[in-house]
Amino acid sequence: RNPLLKAMEANTYPEAFQLDLQILYLRRVHNVCYYSAECCENERELQARCGVAFLRQRYSHNQHDDGHGAMLNGSSVEESSPWVDTFDQKIQQLLNASHREPVVLREEEEPLASKWKAYCDENTMKVEEGRFRCNICRKLFKAAEFVHKHLRNKHESALQEIIDKLHESMMHEAYMGDSSRLVPLPHGAPKRLRLMHGRDRDFDIHDGP
Repeated sequence: RNPLLKAMEANTYPEAFQLDLQILYLRRVHNVCYYSAECCENERELQARCGVAFLRQRYSHNQHDDGHGAMLNGSSVEESSPWVDTFDQKIQQLLNASHREPVVLREEEEPLASKWKAYCDENTMKVEEGRFRCNICRKLFKAAEFVHKHLRNKHESALQEIIDKLHESMMHEAYMGDSSRLVPLPHGAPKRLRLMHGRDRDFDIHDGP
């Protein structure tokens, strides 16, 4: 389980520290800058677009909260900063853009249905009329449909293997269809990597140790 969630549930840290920890997690793990509401492809792009880091200012003793917003020298942050006016909207747009419904493969739907049927047919052997055998464990049944049910109930690992292969294929197709994917440089090419993300950017690739 994510150790960050454990730390948050324990509630043993000050609220400001918990906030900073979550913002740092978004930046270091997901390349998301919370204050800029930007999601980047990698750390290098994150620094180029959003800077190295953001530092939240501390309030002095003569600044106070009026119950509706933190006060800065007598005026609220909401009234004094246009950034606040658009921040929530930008965060919501970021959440909507990054949300993807998980792909669920169902046995009765394609492409899983035909793959599973082909597997069942391959592992069902007709011995004679009214006698069908499971090719995996050699058990006999009265009809082919009973062998198929048997494969589903007793050899379910085969179904999971088919699902895993389909997921891998779907991920590969999604990667190949992504115009922003990283493409390996051909042998002997200059050590410059061009990342496509709205516009061209060239980055140096330094030699390793």
